[in-house]
Amino acid sequence: MRGIIKLLWLLPALLLVPVVLWMNGEFGSAVAEITLSGNRTQAVLIEESNEPGCLFNWTQSEAVSRGRFTRQVDRKLREPIDQVCKLTSDENKVFYFSDLKEQVGKQIYHLWEYQGKEMAKVALGEVKGPRWRVWSSKNLISGWSGIWTVKVVTKEGVVLHQDQFEYIQQ
Repeated sequence: MRGIIKLLWLLPALLLVPVVLWMNGEFGSAVAEITLSGNRTQAVLIEESNEPGCLFNWTQSEAVSRGRFTRQVDRKLREPIDQVCKLTSDENKVFYFSDLKEQVGKQIYHLWEYQGKEMAKVALGEVKGPRWRVWSSKNLISGWSGIWTVKVVTKEGVVLHQDQFEYIQQ
């Protein structure tokens, strides 16, 4: 009898898990929390990826509806051609694609960081519409293996979004 009572006590918790997952988005996605400038945190929706070696497909935040590392951006379609989560040192260039939302009038930059050090700050110009797709690239040297971070920032230094990939020494 005591075992049945324990099971009945667990039942509400087991039923709550699918509800929480549903409330956070569709199955196949997760919510992560990132720390922005000024110790503010922001929930970021991340979708599971079907790309080998990648756990998540796109990252999202209030200001960036889609963020992704890629080997190239199709300029005609203004879309990334693939997804990069890990890049080996036999490849020496990577792009970061941002689909901005509701940032009209703001000056936007991609801030590339390696081991906490700023390696490049790329001006992407002023956002001219409610949806604005931009990208930047970084040439990599094989000795720069490890975790790279790109932050989408405003001219004032406010971090709107951030994402990471791993550069692996071959």
